[in-house]
Amino acid sequence: MKDHKIIVALAIIIFTLLGCKSNSQLGSKVPPSFTIGLAAIERKDFETASFHFAELAKEGNPSSMNNLGVSLLMVDRKEEAIYWFKKASRYGDQNAKLTLKAMGEDIPPSDLVGQHPTQLQREETERIIINTLLGIAVGVTLYYASQGGAAGSTHSRSSIFNSIHQNKKIIPISAIQKQGCQCVCMDGEVSAICSSTLDVPPICSPRICPVMPLSVEPIQSLRISPIGTSNCVQKQIYDDNLYRYKWQEVCY
Repeated sequence: MKDHKIIVALAIIIFTLLGCKSNSQLGSKVPPSFTIGLAAIERKDFETASFHFAELAKEGNPSSMNNLGVSLLMVDRKEEAIYWFKKASRYGDQNAKLTLKAMGEDIPPSDLVGQHPTQLQREETERIIINTLLGIAVGVTLYYASQGGAAGSTHSRSSIFNSIHQNKKIIPISAIQKQGCQCVCMDGEVSAICSSTLDVPPICSPRICPVMPLSVEPIQSLRISPIGTSNCVQKQIYDDNLYRYKWQEVCY
């Protein structure tokens, strides 16, 4: 009986927190935004990131599915994170495949490429999306309260990648990509994941890391150029010198 009262009390708190969050989102009439979600992950606001990416994931956006997985993993919701990494993998998101490989999980084939639905089935929406949003408040609290002492903590998540961390020479990202490798980031640590076995696997610069490999969608900010003959868009371009992505205008 006592446990039942505790569960009811916790449920009320969660719904209150969720209600405040939802009201603030709806009250400001700000639609789910991929860019806002990315910015939230960069400042480690995984609650806000999860809200935006969960809404976009319902529309079948594979990049948002991957980034929702990243947000969930960072608040110790591993099983749900794996679900979304696998869903993103089925839609062809390469970052999700790399993360699943590093975690030792099965990598689903890209069997849903080109079949993006307007939204997930109602049953999945209710069972996964709603439960995800309800769990964010608890997940974030546990993440910061645990301070690395509980199972699935920051230390535990980092240990997943320990087997691929080697004392190898750091080389530029362009050279890593030529070897068929890609940098995978997690908890401030980075590793090179390669499509084939190399005698001397490279290691990426730690300056590359945001949190994990995020899927980046360019902002399609189309506008007419001064001469009125071409359109320009803002795209994310990787800068080898800065070891990070930067926005760059590309005109056509």
